[in-house]
Amino acid sequence: MRSTAVWALGLALLAASCFHSDSDSDADSETSSSTTASTAATEEPAPEGDVDACELVGADAATDILGDGAFVDTSEGETFGATSVCTWVTPADALLVVSVFEGRQFYSDVIAGAEPIEIGDEANITVEPTFGGVVIQFIEGDFVVSLSATPFGVADVGGLPDAMTDAALAAAARLP
Repeated sequence: MRSTAVWALGLALLAASCFHSDSDSDADSETSSSTTASTAATEEPAPEGDVDACELVGADAATDILGDGAFVDTSEGETFGATSVCTWVTPADALLVVSVFEGRQFYSDVIAGAEPIEIGDEANITVEPTFGGVVIQFIEGDFVVSLSATPFGVADVGGLPDAMTDAALAAAARLP
């Protein structure tokens, strides 16, 4: 599990570098460790208030993105200002980190290589050219959501951007 933690830290740092904040507020260090496995596309919208990242992108979506064997890593880690973080991993070390932020200041439209996509109020996707990692971030109302994945152990690396876009569309529809 140590290698998973290293990958999670690396991916979290990559995702965090995609965001900028104009506020000086301290980051909440609690990490969501929900093991709820729901299907984002078929669930009702999340209730007002707290949004659980593991419910926004559930087990079926994580499996579509990462492949069979995806599970929630419940170890705690840095949240980089997110109100909820869910880390999906596979035995082959594929990784998907879903982060939910409250406040549009966590969205960045100045990421090198980012392309705009149509999700929520505003969104972009970045595909890292060297190793194929994918980051999608979008704004929906007052929420910013980031989905970051590494392709290690993913059978269909070429399908990763499409699978993540589908998951992000479903997640946007579930936000209050």
